[in-house]
Amino acid sequence: MATFRLHPLSLSSTIFRLLLPACLLFACARKQAPAAIHPERAPLIIVLDDRSGTIDQQGIVKADAFFYNEVAGSLQTFCPGSILAVVLCGNPQPAAKSSFRFDADTFRIFTPGDDANLEERYYARLSNDSIVTARNQRQQAFIARIDRHIFQYQPDGADVTLLDEALLRVRNIIDSPIHSQRPKLLVVLSDGINENAFGDAIPFAQKFTKDSDDASLQIVLNSWENSDISIFEHATVPLQRTESLPDAQRCIQEFIRQNKI
Repeated sequence: MATFRLHPLSLSSTIFRLLLPACLLFACARKQAPAAIHPERAPLIIVLDDRSGTIDQQGIVKADAFFYNEVAGSLQTFCPGSILAVVLCGNPQPAAKSSFRFDADTFRIFTPGDDANLEERYYARLSNDSIVTARNQRQQAFIARIDRHIFQYQPDGADVTLLDEALLRVRNIIDSPIHSQRPKLLVVLSDGINENAFGDAIPFAQKFTKDSDDASLQIVLNSWENSDISIFEHATVPLQRTESLPDAQRCIQEFIRQNKI
């Protein structure tokens, strides 16, 4: 049987060709010298998305794939390490009670310097293309989860608005120690009507804000038709009220701009 041996020079040449792209990218990254990224301090945006029957009855425009793509894309571009968490409000099925998260990665897009040669520019473009492709795939997977559980929302029984319960799930996210250093924005896309399992409007059972104020939290209430905002009474956190989805989107983009990394 014939045997084949790899010549030492051929082996060295193969290893060199394999390592060359990584070496060039490392050199390119050193030239760029990007600022350090601290994911634990990147923004957290929580969207409470009300899909209950009262939203349809009042003709309130609901968030769509474009809305969520815009938020996720902006966070990925300007705030590496940031998080978008979507909480469904209504009377959700058990599988839809957990939040749906989009986590922005911490990769940097390489910008070769003016003195970069053609080979450095080529491998930088390869790296950038792979980063963008992976980001697009993760963003599409996030939108697919949102579509399945939120856009195609089906109530678990009566089509009522259990707003108290949804805000409790939001509070659990905000209070998590792993988010303690993050600036936070809560966007409430709801008419503010709180119901029980029989569809009767009821007062809020508990305050959303704590006695000890979270200095990192801001709140936006969009299309909040209910005159009762007692759940937010005594809140010293910044609170804005908007009347349309584009207005809420502008508040979100301003928050992202303020916390750009």
